[in-house]
Amino acid sequence: NGGKLTATQAKQVLAEMVGPDGGDPEAIAAAKGFEALGAADLAALVTDAIAAQPAAWEKYKAGEDKAAGALVGAVMKASKGQADGKAVTALLQELRS
Repeated sequence: NGGKLTATQAKQVLAEMVGPDGGDPEAIAAAKGFEALGAADLAALVTDAIAAQPAAWEKYKAGEDKAAGALVGAVMKASKGQADGKAVTALLQELRS
């Protein structure tokens, strides 16, 4: 998938690579359905999370960085863990400024 895995996905792939069956990392990632989300998909998920949790968004915009956790969590849940948490946080910071 172009070398784009989240840290959690990378750990799962590595665990399988060093396991008894071994395997090619790209094949393992593909078999597990680890596809990186495109920028447009990620932006849509962030927009949906903001719409679903307006109170958290308002707190985050007001400077409460901890409120970002609820928004990042919502994106991770919606993407079934395929979103990169760091990319989500960066996008939230960009939208806040």
